[in-house]
Amino acid sequence: EKENLIRIQKDLNDAQAVQAAFFKKRIVPPSIAIEAGVNSAEKTGGDWYGYHHDEDQNLIYFGIADVTGHGVPSALVTGAIHGAFYTIASDVQSRELSLVERTEKIASLANGIVFDTGIKSNLMATVLVGIIDLNSRSLCFANMGHCPGLLIPPESHKPVLLHNQNTLLGLHKSIKIKTSEKLLNPGDILIFYTDGWLENHNPNQKPLSFKYFSRKLIGCRNIEDVRSCFEQLRQNVDSQFAEDDYTNLIIQILPQNEEQGSKLLNIKTA
Repeated sequence: EKENLIRIQKDLNDAQAVQAAFFKKRIVPPSIAIEAGVNSAEKTGGDWYGYHHDEDQNLIYFGIADVTGHGVPSALVTGAIHGAFYTIASDVQSRELSLVERTEKIASLANGIVFDTGIKSNLMATVLVGIIDLNSRSLCFANMGHCPGLLIPPESHKPVLLHNQNTLLGLHKSIKIKTSEKLLNPGDILIFYTDGWLENHNPNQKPLSFKYFSRKLIGCRNIEDVRSCFEQLRQNVDSQFAEDDYTNLIIQILPQNEEQGSKLLNIKTA
């Protein structure tokens, strides 16, 4: 029995190391900054994020996902989403497609992957995927049952919702994808996150409301300010009491005089 426990622990450690490799730092152009962090309630988790820069067309592909449940089964589905995202992004960048067509294709194929891998275990996923054309600063995104994205414009520094809603992935073999488009401005900050930020809380404290969550971000002027806010919010999401994975993806369109490379928060596991 002891040998079996040791083997199981080793398998979990190996799975954790494999999943951590999903979130390696990736190169992006100096006109954009990206930060992200993923925290698992167990050794492995059901949250995922990714981003990819298409150098030829100067496009940023990005996505964030939350597979139902957590632990090894959910982690296996995130592996499928991870592989599908980068494979599809590499495939569509070589085609003459609009931002809408590219976004629809990524979302549709991701749904097929989640449906095929999660159908026998009743696993589904909320996913938000999008593409930013850095030349025109055009954003196209599709939200499949995920938490609403937030945009902090430089003129007001107050978060506004990025409205778009589709069915979550894995319910049906094929789904109709509705996309939304928005023209971004230099200084705009995009914030995407999983619901673990709102659901995890110290039992001696009240759950974090979305209103409080969004108000906490008021006044953020750059990606460092947002990172600081998330660190403060993390105090309310004490890892000791975390029952769900929680992940964030932050993207800022940098003004020309503030261009910098991307940054990546440390990956932590509760």
